[in-house]
Amino acid sequence: MTDSTPSFDVDEASFHEAVINRSYQTPVLVDFWADWCGPCKALEPVLHEVVESLGGQVQLAKVNADEQQALAQAFGVRSLPTVKLFRKGAVVDEFMGVQPESAIRAMLDPHLERVSDQLCAQAVEAREAGELDLAVKLLNQAVGDDPGNPRLYPELLEVCLERDDLEAANAILAALPDGVDEDRINELRARVRLANQSSGGTADEQDVRERVEQAPKDCALRIELATLLASQSRHEEALEELLEAVRIDRAFDDGAARKAMLDIFALLGNSGPVVSRYRSQLANTLN
Repeated sequence: MTDSTPSFDVDEASFHEAVINRSYQTPVLVDFWADWCGPCKALEPVLHEVVESLGGQVQLAKVNADEQQALAQAFGVRSLPTVKLFRKGAVVDEFMGVQPESAIRAMLDPHLERVSDQLCAQAVEAREAGELDLAVKLLNQAVGDDPGNPRLYPELLEVCLERDDLEAANAILAALPDGVDEDRINELRARVRLANQSSGGTADEQDVRERVEQAPKDCALRIELATLLASQSRHEEALEELLEAVRIDRAFDDGAARKAMLDIFALLGNSGPVVSRYRSQLANTLN
């Protein structure tokens, strides 16, 4: 392949620095190809045209799959051409075979930096500095200018939750665009639901515990106590109360206790010893 367009060859020794590390600054397309591959030669000018037109917003790395078989095997390449898009050290999208320019641009678009991303970065800095009003102003401006940027909405939800603006948070969740980070949104959605449940007032924990002792079979009281505990990040205690509510009446309020447990699992990243233990106990209770 020629070197007449902005791209670079990589091998096993240079891959980590040239692709993995570089992808933290800018997206990197990695084209796995071979000299004997006709479709590879057909795809080559299309990739170069797209990369050139984006003016440095994306890099193109080329891997000769015949010469770098270990790399091709490590990334599960089974046919040529295979093109993988790396961002922040990981593969975020990929395709096999010859694709039209429009499809390649559509794949790249969600990962290219936009002007609104710069406003978002400023908003994150403001939020971390405790300047929540400035952060929400910047994010609202970014959303107004670029409502289709999915990266803005998790940050805006974070700020709304920190400002206790549940009305705004619920409105954002009701109108999310395609392409949002589902893992992060699920965690934020769980936080919003738990905040909604505890928004009716600031109950006194001792009072609620005394009422639970007086009516230990009252699922609503146990869920109220669990919500209070979760709002204080006492997740294990909250899960214990919710699990007991499931044992008492799994169908109460359309399975509210089970749903609240799932929300806390999401809040905890759906991983870790606490999640594993209570997920197992929940499954045993339901089966």
